[in-house]
Amino acid sequence: MLSFHLAFLLVLPQAGAENLPQSGLEALPPVTATPKLGPATEILANGSSIGVITGHAAPLVYDYDKDGVKDLIVGEYGSGEEKGRARIYLNKGSNLKPSFKEFTYLKAAGNFASVPSS
Repeated sequence: MLSFHLAFLLVLPQAGAENLPQSGLEALPPVTATPKLGPATEILANGSSIGVITGHAAPLVYDYDKDGVKDLIVGEYGSGEEKGRARIYLNKGSNLKPSFKEFTYLKAAGNFASVPSS
């Protein structure tokens, strides 16, 4: 099993962020000023770096369970028997101080949702 560490930017809300859409899937308003990004932050689950089975990882921060707190969804590339899947890490903390533990795979109709590679 190939494993690598996933690190990406976590942009924390700043003044004026209350006017942004609540989900990451809605259209964002046009950018009128230079964005101010926070420092790069390694995202941990159970105190360890997040690793995926193989290949590329695609992180998304989205309120998956609609509890008002952004969760982490990590798409992982797969091949053969290990088709591409999406891991869901529910946020047990807050939007400003997220806390992630174990993940579950996204399911559809009781089966693991997957995207086969070509």
